[in-house]
Amino acid sequence: MPASKGVIEAAWTWTGEQFQRDVQVIVDRHGRIEKLAPAGRPATHRLPGQALLPGFVNAHSHGFQRGMRGRGEGFPTGSGALWSWREAMYDLVLELDATSLYSLTSQAFREMRAAGITTVGEAHLVHHTLDEVDYVIRTGDVIGKQIDAAVGRL
Repeated sequence: MPASKGVIEAAWTWTGEQFQRDVQVIVDRHGRIEKLAPAGRPATHRLPGQALLPGFVNAHSHGFQRGMRGRGEGFPTGSGALWSWREAMYDLVLELDATSLYSLTSQAFREMRAAGITTVGEAHLVHHTLDEVDYVIRTGDVIGKQIDAAVGRL
């Protein structure tokens, strides 16, 4: 069993059933929760006045669509529809290469991480090459997330 990396103590800790005081979270050297324990160990990370929750899960992400912001919202009156948005999305896909895909996905994952999301199910829907899946997975590794890449092709 790996040596413990730390002991986290918050004002309130979610135990899976309720928030409780005087609970410590013991994490291993990879930052994974080993166990919850009553307070009493020296804490390596204190979070006074804060609540501690497990990371959230985004079960269905299209990280590359981060590049859609500002591109698919504005259409002439009466012409906007799902099909208009879909065309804007296809235009974005055609512009992507492995480098821009990595950049967009990295940005999306960083934003998710900042919002408390720690696990992402990435539905990879670009149509270039399967090598791009490696970029998406590498993005998750670099950002420090657990990534499940569900590969689809347009």
